[in-house]
This record gives sequence, structure tokens and C-alpha cells, in this order.
Amino acid sequence: MHALASLSNGAETPHIVRYQQAWIEDERLFIVMELCSHSLEAALAAGPPMAPNEMFSLCRQMLMALEVRTTRVCV
Repeated sequence: MHALASLSNGAETPHIVRYQQAWIEDERLFIVMELCSHSLEAALAAGPPMAPNEMFSLCRQMLMALEVRTTRVCV
């Protein structure tokens, strides 16, 4: 939660979904994030085709996020 808040303290960027607020209720953490106007799929479909190095970078970032997620769930 603190990491999300620190990312949102910087300059506005279209590439980071903004953190709004968070609270704990019934022993659950609720995090409110910015509402995006379109999905990643729609943005990729509307834009020009990605170069191979851009595709590699995007896939790598998503896999790294999945690795962190699965590591925390399995532990």
C-alpha cells in the first residue's frame, strides 16, 4: 500500500494507474485505484503495431508481476 502511494506522489504519467486510497474493513484490505478509460487490450489494438523489443519488454514486465503474485500466494 505504501509503495502504491509513493508511486502516485510523482508527476502524472499515462503509464501508471494511480492509487487513490486504502482502508481495512472486516480484516480485508481495500485499495481504490484510478478508473482507466480503456483496457490494455484496447490500447494495443488502437495504436500502431509494437516493435519486437517493445513486445518483449511488455511481456517481461507482465511475467515479473505474475512471478511476484504467485510467489506470495504459494508461500
